Amino acid sequence: MSITIKHLALHQLVAAQQVNPEEGAKVELLVNESLVEVTPIVEGMVEKLHQLYSMKNKGFAVFSHKAQSTSAQIPNDDNNQVQNESSDFDVVNDEISIDHSSNDSALDNIYRRVPFVELFQALQNDEMDFLIFSEKAATNLVHEINQYSFAEPGLLLMCHYHHVANDYLYMAILQHTQSTSVKNDFTIEIIDALDIEKSDIMARLDITEWTHNQDSSRYLTFLRGRIGRKVGDFFLDFLGAETGLDPKRQTQTLIQAIDDYCEAHTLAKEEEQLYKKDVVQYCQVQAKQGEELSIEGLSSFLSPKEHPVLSTKPDVVDFASFTESKGYDLADSFPADTSAIKKLTKFTGSGGGVTISFTSEQLGQKIVWDKETDTLTIKGTPPNLRDQLERFYD
Repeated sequence: MSITIKHLALHQLVAAQQVNPEEGAKVELLVNESLVEVTPIVEGMVEKLHQLYSMKNKGFAVFSHKAQSTSAQIPNDDNNQVQNESSDFDVVNDEISIDHSSNDSALDNIYRRVPFVELFQALQNDEMDFLIFSEKAATNLVHEINQYSFAEPGLLLMCHYHHVANDYLYMAILQHTQSTSVKNDFTIEIIDALDIEKSDIMARLDITEWTHNQDSSRYLTFLRGRIGRKVGDFFLDFLGAETGLDPKRQTQTLIQAIDDYCEAHTLAKEEEQLYKKDVVQYCQVQAKQGEELSIEGLSSFLSPKEHPVLSTKPDVVDFASFTESKGYDLADSFPADTSAIKKLTKFTGSGGGVTISFTSEQLGQKIVWDKETDTLTIKGTPPNLRDQLERFYD
């Protein structure tokens, strides 16, 4: 296994009784009173979650200054009993109770007293153990997720694990699904299973990065979720965070830097196409491996001494030195937006019922554009398109 699990907590989110149907579905927290024992099966599950998370499109965030500066009072857990001064929010013998008769603003004030970052700092300072931390964080999570339309029952997982040189705190809401299984006597049965691959409510804190570099813009990550679900907004609220590194903006800056680099070294059209094609290749390989684009790595891959285009040019500087000297606002590494990167070597457009996409290599050869008449001439259509046209006219 490439990971080492330090602590793993599982709690259940169950459907709450609806008092007002117009408010939408709500969930309640069912607390697990002990941590999960680490077994090879558990390690395999967390390893798979780690791999899946690494491959998905993520947003970046940082703890807000307001959250980090809050001097919250961490409730005392002596005698396994916690009671807030307001009595609206109690935890007694691990049972969570909220007095819904109080007004919402009072409840909001209670939740704000212990933001996520304060809870985690208390955990790091050994002021509470991981189980208590997970219970309190889960309570805050339930409060926040009930403000959104995607609050639904599931399994809440919180795991502290080590991978390579970093420690991580991983949080996810996993849904159940039904599957079929064939028994030894060849009878088929329906079984419940965790739908890990389709889960999209996940977040992770890079503990090592945050501990050693709190000025970083990338130690918190979260899955963006499906369009319209506002999963990103939920995680920012729950974690007391604000948007950090913006991969799309970084990618656009990189594309501009590539264009400027080609222009600065007076590359001919064919040379520019070859250079940009290699840039796209590097980015795609990194993405497939679940790795980020590294400016130094890209610069090394396109070394002026070895690249067939640059090696013939005088006074060529490497790409990393070029971006540094020109002051581009680029992080040392970031997950590149591969769909945007492809635009370095492709022309695409749509409108009026027409969608066209082709590589820059085809322009001037199979595809000719007449600027005066704004006309594209395509010499030789793709086989599948030609087949459709022939069947249409027959």
